[in-house]
Amino acid sequence: MIRQHALKDPRTIARANAGIFDTVFPQLNSGLVGHFNREIFGNIGISHVRNEQIKNCSIGGALLFEIALVRAEQQMDGVDDWENCLTIACERQSKYFDAKLVNKITKFDKIIAETVASNLSKTLRKISLSKPSMQLIREPVIPGFHWISSGVGDYSIGNVLIEVKCTRKRFGISDYRQIIMYWLLSYISFLEKNTPEWRTCLLINPRLNHVLKIEFDELISTASVSRSKLEIVEFFTSLISDHSFRLLESR
Repeated sequence: MIRQHALKDPRTIARANAGIFDTVFPQLNSGLVGHFNREIFGNIGISHVRNEQIKNCSIGGALLFEIALVRAEQQMDGVDDWENCLTIACERQSKYFDAKLVNKITKFDKIIAETVASNLSKTLRKISLSKPSMQLIREPVIPGFHWISSGVGDYSIGNVLIEVKCTRKRFGISDYRQIIMYWLLSYISFLEKNTPEWRTCLLINPRLNHVLKIEFDELISTASVSRSKLEIVEFFTSLISDHSFRLLESR
């Protein structure tokens, strides 16, 4: 009898269980990531935030960029409320065991957060203008599967998934695992319930003014060594069975 697993969200699975991706997507490595990252571009009129500026902030990077993400949402909604912005950001960060929360931030913190937020909101508005017949969705649903719970992404528009990263480096292999997991769950839901499949992903780093457009068909085919989508689903399903997943977890 198969033991029931506690539900785990898609983001956690993607980041904590590299064994699954190494098996299903053997070509998902630093070389492939570097190949796709060569297509990174920046938006005109947007400046990046330097590492030295981040070091001069009074709060940690995780909270700083959570504040920036909330602030970007306010900018998109035409709201100007820094107090509520900080409250919401701290609430979101509080779910992490190592979160360092504060009840106030400095003027310089606000300047940096505002810059990152402005970069993101400008980029999102540009994306919205490029697809005038479609609505920009905040926190699109990522379907669950078996013991993988449902989750939410950052943004979407049509069949385009939009994920935001605020690191000092280019997009890394963990980011690619995450978006592949989101695609895979969307494709399984498409097969089972005829819901939309993510076809394209936009990775955005408003801190560095980096934008990367990835077509999932190309990424999936290359990373899986040309397996068909159905073969990928079958392989993935077998791996997350109780016995197979135990073996991967123990590696």
